[in-house]
Amino acid sequence: MKTLNNITLLKRIKQRKDIKELFPEKVIDNMYLCRAFSNEELIRQGDKIDKIYYLLEGRISVHTYLDNGKKIILSNRSAPSLIGEVELLDNKNAVLSVKALDELLLACIDLKDNRDILLNDNLFLRKLCSLISNKEIS
Repeated sequence: MKTLNNITLLKRIKQRKDIKELFPEKVIDNMYLCRAFSNEELIRQGDKIDKIYYLLEGRISVHTYLDNGKKIILSNRSAPSLIGEVELLDNKNAVLSVKALDELLLACIDLKDNRDILLNDNLFLRKLCSLISNKEIS
């Protein structure tokens, strides 16, 4: 994954309606952009994650590995989509793996500096619950 230093693009992304409606302003201020490449693994099952991602462009595959090593694809998602939200809530190692299906543009949020802000923002948590429930029924 590559961090992007495109300030103009970052400013434009931070002004998007979906970003402003989902994230608290302090978190938006701390966001930065990354580019992930096709077949790159963003999150590996069992690893501790240190950031969450908001998928701005591209498609991802969410999958799990069984004890026998077999891979099971659970879903494919397109932008916009939040990645790593379950791990944000329970502060445990990743339950699933996430892989880029094409080149991705991501808004990245480091949890070290933003976890408490996110978990103490009632509006964000309400929207997060809605996002998670919509993923479950779709």
